[in-house]
Amino acid sequence: MTRLLDYALLLGLAVAVLLSAAGFMPQAPDLPDSAWLKAGRTLAKRASRQDTILLNNGGSTEGLALLRDQELKPLLALPEPRGRVQKLWVLGRRAKPPAGLDAFHPTGPAEAVAPGLTLWSLQRPGGSTLWRASEALEMAAITVGKTRCSGHHPAGRSCPGLPDWMRVTREQVTISGRSHHCLWAHPPAQGTPLVIDFGPVPEGELLLRHGLSDAASRSGNTSPVELRIFSAHGERLLRAHNQAGFQAERLAVKGRLKLKIRAQKDGMRHYCFSAEIR
Repeated sequence: MTRLLDYALLLGLAVAVLLSAAGFMPQAPDLPDSAWLKAGRTLAKRASRQDTILLNNGGSTEGLALLRDQELKPLLALPEPRGRVQKLWVLGRRAKPPAGLDAFHPTGPAEAVAPGLTLWSLQRPGGSTLWRASEALEMAAITVGKTRCSGHHPAGRSCPGLPDWMRVTREQVTISGRSHHCLWAHPPAQGTPLVIDFGPVPEGELLLRHGLSDAASRSGNTSPVELRIFSAHGERLLRAHNQAGFQAERLAVKGRLKLKIRAQKDGMRHYCFSAEIR
C-alpha cells in the first residue's frame, strides 16, 4: 500500500510539473479594480512629481493601467543609473520589496493600503551619491571629431580607427605617487576635443577630480589638458597641469552634462578624471 501511495505521489508531481511547463497551472486571480484605485488615491496624496513609483508584482503589469489612469507614473524596473532616484514608493502584491534597494532606507513600516496591496516608502540618505560618471559611461555618447567611440572595451569604450590610447575606460592611474581609480580620457591629437555627453543627470553638486599621471607629468610636454564642463547651470573651464596632482573641483550642475577634453599638444597627456553628483 505504501509503495502504491509513493507511485501516486510521484505521478501527481510529474503531472503538476508538466502542467506548469505548459502554462496550465491556475494563476492567482486579479485583484478588483477598487483595490488599485484605492491604493492610487493614497499615492496621489503622498507622492510628489519628483518621486519614483515602482510596481512590485514580480514582473506582472497588473494595476499598471489603473494607476496611470490616476495620473501616476509607476515603473516596472528602476532606471539606470539608480542614483537619479531619491524618494521611492514601492507598491504591489508582493509581501516583500524587490532586491537591489540597499541604497534606500525605509521612512516607515510597510502599509496595507488596500486589500492585497502593500506600500513601502523609501528614501536615499541625504549626502549620498546620486550619480557616478563611471557607472554612466556605457550610456554616454562619446565622440572624437566625427568619430563615434562606440567600440567595446573590457573597461569601457574604444574609438574604432583611432590609436589604442584613444579610449574612455575605467583605469587605475598613479598620480602624485598615489593610485587612483578614474576614467582614462587621453585628449586627441591636433587639439581635437574628446566629447563625453552623459545626457540628463540629477541636479546637485558635481565633485570632479582630475589630473595627469606621474609618467605624463615627467614628460617634456607641458601643454595643459583643458576640461570644459557644460550643464544647464553654465560652462566651466578647468586645466590639469604637469605636477599639479589630482585636483578636486566642485560646481553645481543640472540638466544635460557634457564634457570636452582637449590639449594643444597631445603627447604623453595621460589624463584621468572621476566625477560624481551629490
